[in-house]
Amino acid sequence: MSAVKAFRPELVSVEASDPELHSGRALSPLPYVLVEGEPQGWNGYTGCIHQISLEAGKVIVEEAAKHMNELIRKWLDGRDAAKPSALDEERANVDYGMDGEGDRHHGLP
Repeated sequence: MSAVKAFRPELVSVEASDPELHSGRALSPLPYVLVEGEPQGWNGYTGCIHQISLEAGKVIVEEAAKHMNELIRKWLDGRDAAKPSALDEERANVDYGMDGEGDRHHGLP
């Protein structure tokens, strides 16, 4: 909710009467495991709603943007590094018979 507040502060308001909705016990000790079930007492938000702040939201958004940019940069760099060279492509053509000669260049019929 703090991240939403950083983008659209007018959409987030917290009242003193808003309940704190803490997450229930984890259904798996492993991270990122999907277990079917329903959160208890969940009405669109779980957490310490009274800790929402514009300042926290700005930090969250800044960190998320920094890490997303780093991820994209590494992905693009990896794509460039993985591109085959002309020599690699020529080797692939010869090794797999894509040059139209089949196995004849190996002396096979």
